[in-house]
Amino acid sequence: MEITNSQNEENQVSSQEFEAIKNSIVEGAQELFWTYGLRSVTMDDIASKLAMSKKTLYQYIQDKADLIYLCAEHQLKGDTCSMDEAAESADNAIDEVLRIMEYNRQFFLNFHPSLLLDLQRSYPKAWKMFTRHKEEKVIKKIKENIQRGKNENLYREDIDAEVVARMRMAQVESIFNPQVFSQKKYNIGEVQFQIFKHFLYGLVTLKGHQILAEALDKVEIFN
Repeated sequence: MEITNSQNEENQVSSQEFEAIKNSIVEGAQELFWTYGLRSVTMDDIASKLAMSKKTLYQYIQDKADLIYLCAEHQLKGDTCSMDEAAESADNAIDEVLRIMEYNRQFFLNFHPSLLLDLQRSYPKAWKMFTRHKEEKVIKKIKENIQRGKNENLYREDIDAEVVARMRMAQVESIFNPQVFSQKKYNIGEVQFQIFKHFLYGLVTLKGHQILAEALDKVEIFN
């Protein structure tokens, strides 16, 4: 049977609407998951937030694991874009790192402490994507930033980029380990900023130290 152009256009619009609704579900669910944790948020909670029935929700999402995977994918795409934008627009390596930190500020302040642990324990597909992103994107970007800083005489030449990049990732992950930083005792956002400053000051030359100190005085999150 021949399909007319008008029918094709109608199907295209329907597909676009489907993706738009699915995207709004992911964004709404991500806000709940990131704030309250993966285990405590139910599909009923998500349906209620989105003002739709659970039956309608399942027309767009297979199950909770599928939704968590989509939320993680959405987050990691945003992270990649922010890192690329920071690298392109920053005046120097220090400025690049501070731009990324500013982007991450609200994320860390509202990030539920159990999120990474729950992801690792219960959602292997999403966790595998996260670890792949860490290796292929984040560690790579940190090493590129370290090389940029060396070229600009802002970072020390004796820095081993591979070792330091992996150390930095271990630092970030330790923040969300309750055996290291109990959420009852520590503010996760403040811990992140303290470790971040310690990391940066360990990289810089005398020239970089002056630029970093001046830059931190101007950054809201450190004042």
